[in-house]
Amino acid sequence: MHRPIGEILRSQSRMPERLGKETSSQTHEQMGRIMRNDIRRGLSLLSIHEHPVLPLKYAEVLADPRAAAAAIAYFLGSDLDVLAMARAVDPSLHRERQPPTSESR
Repeated sequence: MHRPIGEILRSQSRMPERLGKETSSQTHEQMGRIMRNDIRRGLSLLSIHEHPVLPLKYAEVLADPRAAAAAIAYFLGSDLDVLAMARAVDPSLHRERQPPTSESR
């Protein structure tokens, strides 16, 4: 799932606040570097081992959950309940939006 790192970081930093818990001592910049590195390593390993990957963009899944669910079912080659999958998407949880940029992950 591709989502802008800035959105992820804001979401992760605000979640503990909403739950009344302590936040991380690392800066957004530090966490962003760690996340980008982890993503690169993970995608590299998937590529090396020739594992197929279905790239989905977070915003597109929220905008059209049925199309995303259908793509997942097709990718897995399985007769999944696409409508039930689409109903599980809750756009109201997308609180940390950022304007589109070239940073997709």
